[in-house]
Amino acid sequence: MHVALPHTNLFPALNKKQRKRYEKKLAARVGVLPPKIPAHHHAHDITPASYNREGLPEGGIADATESVDQRIEVTKSARQARRKAIKESNFLRGL
Repeated sequence: MHVALPHTNLFPALNKKQRKRYEKKLAARVGVLPPKIPAHHHAHDITPASYNREGLPEGGIADATESVDQRIEVTKSARQARRKAIKESNFLRGL
C-alpha cells in the first residue's frame, strides 16, 4: 500500500529512502485504526427522557440544541449513504 505525501514540501530533508520508510510507517499507522462507523448506524439518545437524565436540570435550551445537532449529523450521514448507494446502483446498471 502506497501512501502519498502531500504536494507541499513538508519534509525537504528526507531523501528517497527516508521518505519510503516514512510512508510505510504512515500506512502501518492507518491500518491499525478501527473502521469508522457512519453516524446513522450509531445508537443515539437524541432527546433523553426524564428518568435517563443524570443530574441535568429539567428541560433546557442546551438539551434542545444538542439534540438538534445530533439529528442533523444523523440526517447528513444517512443522506450521504443513500446518495452513495444510488450512484453505485446507477453505475452498475450502466455496465
